[in-house]
Amino acid sequence: MKNLLSISISISLLASISISVSAETTEWLDADSLQEFFPDDGGVNVVLDTVTSNYSSCNNGRRFYLPMTHPNYEVTSSTLLTSFASGKKVKLVINQTSACAPEIQKVVLVNY
Repeated sequence: MKNLLSISISISLLASISISVSAETTEWLDADSLQEFFPDDGGVNVVLDTVTSNYSSCNNGRRFYLPMTHPNYEVTSSTLLTSFASGKKVKLVINQTSACAPEIQKVVLVNY
């Protein structure tokens, strides 16, 4: 009986971990070039070239924002500027915090 209870608790724990992990799973936007890169007093705005999303209500779903409060602001903004200057594409993970310019959570510079 004790083993059955232990197995039941283990299964419940695994199920709850799997649910919480899937809830935290982030989705990357498709790779795209940056059409615009413009800093302001609180961070950097970017507008993707073609990829649209349901996250942003500005620039046809293509505008995103990197606030100076981002924990890795210097590296992330440098990656965005590198993408803009070189024409290389980036993939973004977005944190929905604003209707017009949702916050950029993660950036990857891609070579395709």
